[in-house]
Amino acid sequence: MVSGCALPGRRMLPVMAVLEPTDVHSAGFWIARHPFADNEVLDAEEIHTFNRTVTGNLGITPVAEFSEYFSRKKLYQSLENSYKTYSQGGGVFENGLKISGEFWIEVKKNVRWDMMYPDTQYRFGLVSQRTSLRMAPTNKRVFQKKSVLPRDILHLQTLEIGTPVAIVHESYDGNWAYVEIPEAEGWVERTALAICSRADVQNYSKKTPFVVITDAQVDVFSDSTRQQFVGQLVMGSRFPLVHMRDKDLCALQVPTRDPVTGTVVFTTAYVRRCAVNEGYVPYTPRAVIDLAFRMQSAPVMCGRNGTQDEGFLSYLRCIFATFGIYLPATLEGLKQTGVALEAVQDKMLPAERLEAVTKYAIGAITVLMNKSQAVLYLGMANDQPYGIYLLTDYYVQQKKYANRVPVYRTAVKQLTALDEQGKPWYYSLASGQVLLTADTP
Repeated sequence: MVSGCALPGRRMLPVMAVLEPTDVHSAGFWIARHPFADNEVLDAEEIHTFNRTVTGNLGITPVAEFSEYFSRKKLYQSLENSYKTYSQGGGVFENGLKISGEFWIEVKKNVRWDMMYPDTQYRFGLVSQRTSLRMAPTNKRVFQKKSVLPRDILHLQTLEIGTPVAIVHESYDGNWAYVEIPEAEGWVERTALAICSRADVQNYSKKTPFVVITDAQVDVFSDSTRQQFVGQLVMGSRFPLVHMRDKDLCALQVPTRDPVTGTVVFTTAYVRRCAVNEGYVPYTPRAVIDLAFRMQSAPVMCGRNGTQDEGFLSYLRCIFATFGIYLPATLEGLKQTGVALEAVQDKMLPAERLEAVTKYAIGAITVLMNKSQAVLYLGMANDQPYGIYLLTDYYVQQKKYANRVPVYRTAVKQLTALDEQGKPWYYSLASGQVLLTADTP
């Protein structure tokens, strides 16, 4: 069982229980119905094999294992493609003002195109405060003019404290660094990065003993009295353990940035003891369900305003990271992870897909996907299939207008219930993956 504690002052949104009986919104309800809730699905060695197979098949390399040099030609192409993407789409600022061409000219100048040297060695850093990985070196938030739910189109994903990055370029004003991470690249503010060596990244990511965060997010402080607030850590993040001498506190090691040199300083920080687990959590259906339901009480932060894939997969990646399992950041990548639920085929009639799910899907370890969303299958209740997914927003009718309210929490979905288009979700079901083994389809 995963250790945990209540989050004071946070309440579940009423939208979670509008259409369904209260019981289905409880982790205990699904744990009690699971046929092997406490069986270990994969042990540590099998998880290592799982990760090695997934990253190998998808060509994903950890930052510490990047090659010595990076290609300036590839960097130039990436920067050029990004600029074309965001500068030709129009858009408005947060205050509703239209973006002028002069703004994009200034952004392009800050990209520092004139400093493209031959292939150069990577430099490395660790994220010292939660920050945005962005398409352009600017903090200005840019929105599509007619977007129903405003999203900053320059935001790629959220980088959490302790995330390793490889630095390949700097902005003209010196305030931004262009970095690469597995499956993504973009601009990060220099003040959020602590410069370090490759060896620092390797040692920090493998240091033992360690803890993983098991709450959706937890406040972290620089002092044991918890008066000096540092930031927040999210579920699945791994940190070296300093000690657990206090029954209510866990002391862990976090990277901080020296304000003068900009280099890394590893310091002790403190979180609630009940918000962490020493070592990885055993991979059992009980733990998967428990962790998934914890995200009903706090926003899912990792990747939350990024691309569709990153947004809808972020909750799954956080959950499975607590077991030490690496899940890809895209739906296409996820489709090559684990074992395909062969009974579900894209060419099937909707009723046939539904029948396949009810017969063959395994609660807590089967992920069902359509073209834009991933749902963690929970099981059957009252002869209906249910899953839990990331609810990004919902409609609120206000007089003549319908507004979308952002949520970014997990919610239970009856797969046969009608959506906003008047169709049940299983109509769009395209595939399913069982996260049971390292073998790929």
